[in-house]
Amino acid sequence: LFDMRCHGRSGKNTAKLTLNTLVDETCQLLLRLGVEKPVLIGHSMGGMVALEYALRYTSQVRALVLAEAHTHLDTTASLLGPGVLDARTPAEIAQEIQGCMNRGEASVCKELFDSLLAFDARAQVGNLACPVLCLWGDRYGDISPGQWPQILEAFGYARLPNLVFH
Repeated sequence: LFDMRCHGRSGKNTAKLTLNTLVDETCQLLLRLGVEKPVLIGHSMGGMVALEYALRYTSQVRALVLAEAHTHLDTTASLLGPGVLDARTPAEIAQEIQGCMNRGEASVCKELFDSLLAFDARAQVGNLACPVLCLWGDRYGDISPGQWPQILEAFGYARLPNLVFH
């Protein structure tokens, strides 16, 4: 388990920080540790990093666990709404989440946000050969279970031959 740059206890150096940089740094870490065929687990933006890594190095990934991982942020927002900060979230929890997000803003640069907004893996997701476990919390947006096939199709996940979704 490691912190990506500008997250957790890692350094706050935002120089040249983009999604691609985070993927490159993940690759460098795995090489340095001698990990040859990792199972990558990522949540939200970490899922985007894991997904992009797997798309770049398809034959080098044993499996993916993608927890609320976005293939395209605009698609997520349009289909699932505001995410965890919805009407069911108690006000004090919503304030704490928003406060954490705002404290992090100073250490994460515009370049990273722009790269996340530009990320669109929907067309390429079907190229993954490794098994993929895709997880979405039932509190992420106000949707019914019957909508998930349409949502998985919109994300590109429906084309995965080795997908397990919960």
